[in-house]
Amino acid sequence: MARPKRLETPEQRRSRLTENTRRYRRRHPERVKVSRKNVYDSRKKRALEMLGGSFCVNCGCDVLSFLEVNHINGKGWAEFKKYGNTSIDRILSGKRSTKGLNVLCRVCNALDHLKRKNGVKAGFFEIRWEEFSGKKAKKNGK
Repeated sequence: MARPKRLETPEQRRSRLTENTRRYRRRHPERVKVSRKNVYDSRKKRALEMLGGSFCVNCGCDVLSFLEVNHINGKGWAEFKKYGNTSIDRILSGKRSTKGLNVLCRVCNALDHLKRKNGVKAGFFEIRWEEFSGKKAKKNGK
């Protein structure tokens, strides 16, 4: 008569599955990288849609990798120091209100920062995306 198999404990099962996951990640780093990037992009796009859309409100840039969450009145650094780089997760979970936030591309976000710190010198710069995107740049905030 055959002996019945011993059932594994929850701890043993967790350990076995963790080791399987580690083994898969070691064997397929390129797949893991692509998968994580897709998940991040999806979450970022959903958070930006909650802020009004996946495009820069200043120049209209719609390249997802260029877009950032902008704190309209500043204080983004203070929030980063307090919570870390979790603004997208906090927006999606409802822990962070969308009030006081908008979507800007990296260039417009840098110019926004310059305007808050030194408005006179920031006026020397103009953003022109039409060369790359075919869209006409906005003139003087119009």
